[in-house]
Amino acid sequence: MKDILGMISLTTAASVLLILAAIWLVILIIKRKHEYIFRAMLIMLILLLGLIFLRQHEAGKLTWPEIKFNIFPGKPVVYNYTESVTFTKGKQETRYAFKKPQPKLSLNLDASGIYFHIKDLKPINDMLKHLNLPEVEEIVPELTSITHFKRDANLYKWENYAGGTLILERMLCQNQETLEIYQGVSNIRILR
Repeated sequence: MKDILGMISLTTAASVLLILAAIWLVILIIKRKHEYIFRAMLIMLILLLGLIFLRQHEAGKLTWPEIKFNIFPGKPVVYNYTESVTFTKGKQETRYAFKKPQPKLSLNLDASGIYFHIKDLKPINDMLKHLNLPEVEEIVPELTSITHFKRDANLYKWENYAGGTLILERMLCQNQETLEIYQGVSNIRILR
């Protein structure tokens, strides 16, 4: 049900309601319930004006989960992490290691059923904002799907990240409070 609501935009919902109101009006006309025809026409007019507005405005593209998040954003997430900076062969590596509960990732299993690719950048960008780091702009596949080396499993690499390279390492995590098991961020490294 949650997936279906995630696909329905406000424009689609208004269109469905307009069709239902039109069917209601036709039924009222057929049954000769003249006292309700004005109400049905008024509701259809309001829905039609709403649909016209939504088609011309960005709000029409919003889905129900996005509306819920905009109205009730929830409490801000606080990540528990340690930061360390090392220098190797003249290159600086900054590592952010996350403690429990680790940030969640939004992943999809690819068609082969072997690799997990990033589905949505929002959780990653939210985590980077929390660390006061620039956001990533493109979705990257799991690194091992490109290199075919087992050592690259669970890694995601952005080569052109803010003057350096960003490497994100994922791991299977468990929330101790809810006992939820999820794919989360173990650590991120920035090489400059």
